Amino acid sequence: MTANKKWFDADPTAVFSEGVEQHQRISDFEERSIAWLKDAFGDDVIHARADLDEEAYHIHAVIMPRVQVEMTRTDKKTGEKKVIATRQMLQPSKFDVIKEYEHAQDSVGDWFSEIGLDRGERRKEAYREAVAKGETPPAKRIHSKTRDWRRKKDLKLTKRERDLETRLAAVEEKAAEAEAIIEITEAVSQGAVDPVAQNAEGALAPVKGREQDEVFLRAQRHAQRSPKGASRIAKAFRRGWGAMFERARKEALARVNADFRAANKTLEEVRGLLAKIGGTLGADLSGNISKLPDLARRLKMTISAGNISYERSTESRKNKNNDNTDG
Repeated sequence: MTANKKWFDADPTAVFSEGVEQHQRISDFEERSIAWLKDAFGDDVIHARADLDEEAYHIHAVIMPRVQVEMTRTDKKTGEKKVIATRQMLQPSKFDVIKEYEHAQDSVGDWFSEIGLDRGERRKEAYREAVAKGETPPAKRIHSKTRDWRRKKDLKLTKRERDLETRLAAVEEKAAEAEAIIEITEAVSQGAVDPVAQNAEGALAPVKGREQDEVFLRAQRHAQRSPKGASRIAKAFRRGWGAMFERARKEALARVNADFRAANKTLEEVRGLLAKIGGTLGADLSGNISKLPDLARRLKMTISAGNISYERSTESRKNKNNDNTDG
C-alpha cells in the first residue's frame, strides 16, 4: 500500500528533513493502512511492515485467506453427499477486495479520503469503455520489475557516492588552499617570508635569519600541502610589490624631473643675471666692482632659497626707485 511520493513530500517535516518519526502524513498513512487491513482481512493479516527502500513510503502486508473446506463423498446408491473430512485451505477469493481489484481500489479510496488522498485513476474501466466504443484504448502502464528497479537504483546510488567523493575531495583541496594563503600572508606580515623572492624549487623564501622560525616553517608546511594556494598568493604578492615599486619609481622620477626643471630654471636666471652684471661692468667698471661681493652673496642666498626670480624683480624695482630719486 502506498501513495504518490509528492503527497508525502508535501508534509512540512519532509520539507525541513526532520525525519520519519516527525512526519505527520506518514503517521496518518500508517494508521489508516493498519485500520483498513484489519477491517478488510481481520485475523488473516499475519504480517505487515513499512518500507522506505523505494521512492515513496509504502507498507507490505501478508494475507493468509484461510477457509475451512468440507470434503464430501456421494453415496452411489442413494446419491447422498456425506462430509468425510474438513480441511484448512487458502482461498483468496473469500475477500471481495482480492477477488476484484477495482473493488479494492474503491474501498481503499474511500478509507483514505479522510486524510486527503484520492482514489487512483480508473484505468481498467477507461480501457473497457474505449474497447466497447471501438476506440483506441489508453496505453497500459508497464510496471518495472522490482529487481530492475533496484538495479537502476543501485547504479544511481553508486554514481551519487562517486560524485560525493569527488565533491568532498574538491572541498578539502579548497580548504587546504585557503589555509595556505592565510598562513603565508600571516608569515609575510610578520616578516618571516620574503614575498618577492622564490627558491628554485618554487618553495617559500625565508627572510634572512628567519629560516628556523616557527612562523616560516608553518607557512612552508601549508605551502607544501597546497602548492596551488602557495602559487596563487605568491603571484598576488609579486604583482602587488611590482606595482608598488613601479609607482615609487615613477614618483621618484617625477621628483627628479621637477628638481631638474627647477635647477635648470635657476641656472637660466643666473646666466641672465651674470650677463646683466657683465653689461654693467662694461659701462662703469669702477662703480660696479664694489657691487660684486654683495651680488654674489645675494645670488647664493637666492639660489639656496629658490627665490631668484623674486629677488631679481625686487632689486630691479629698487634700482629704478634710486634712479628716479637721484634724478
